[in-house]
Amino acid sequence: MREIEVAIAKKKKAIASIKGRTLDKFTNIDELIIELIEQTENTNELLVLLNRISLAQLKVQSGGEMPVIEGLEGIGGSRYRSRVLRVDNVKFSIVNRDEMIFKLEGGGIISEIELISSNLTVNNKNYKARVVADDNVIYNDSWDNYNSRTNHEADMTAYNNTIDNKYVLLFQDICYDEYCTLEVYESYAEFDYINVKYHEKIGFL
Repeated sequence: MREIEVAIAKKKKAIASIKGRTLDKFTNIDELIIELIEQTENTNELLVLLNRISLAQLKVQSGGEMPVIEGLEGIGGSRYRSRVLRVDNVKFSIVNRDEMIFKLEGGGIISEIELISSNLTVNNKNYKARVVADDNVIYNDSWDNYNSRTNHEADMTAYNNTIDNKYVLLFQDICYDEYCTLEVYESYAEFDYINVKYHEKIGFL
């Protein structure tokens, strides 16, 4: 129990150091968020385990048998591995067809999904995109409707980049426990690329 208490104290100190860290131009905000999530999950798991041990000790002191304490084998907290998927020159020739762009399985956090197409033809923004996480439809709309919603939503952006001549659609900060998919449908668009940066959960320390 003493070892677990020491571990909890270390994790709380680590969380405090992350929260107090000053951001500068060299700091990657995604990595700070992932580090904070990891440390917080780790501390919560240790606290739950400490409560289980305390209850087990009370049961023994009351004359009962020492119960099996679940969780001892999993001390350490969740870890994440950063990945990037990129699909170049994505073309759709069949309208009304659902096209699965990717399916991520297992728990994780998507920091960003990018759908980039040339703005030299309006057809390249004539599509719909659907994001589903754990059977929940997170996003499901056309590029034009996403564009009209942009100023009212924090984690979705759609705009015409007139400097680089690109139609841009971005989704950010999507968490999932089992799977996440991106589909494009009712599309006349040809994409320069579709890119996803995510952090997959890879088990315990």
